[in-house]
Amino acid sequence: RMIKFNSKLVQLSPDSRHRWQVLYTNTRERRHFKIVASFVVVCTGLHSTPHLPNYPGVQDFKGKQLHS
Repeated sequence: RMIKFNSKLVQLSPDSRHRWQVLYTNTRERRHFKIVASFVVVCTGLHSTPHLPNYPGVQDFKGKQLHS
């Protein structure tokens, strides 16, 4: 119910009551919305490209490497 897909964050500010003032744009409707939230999770995909460390013997490892 509170997940906002197809949205662009315009402004995110903490308020005096330790909540978040959120201004965002719905990119499909091209409308702006302002909400107040206790928690905010910004999922921009910044860490979606895996970075696997290079260490001695890594080429010999036969298991599956995971990234999170």
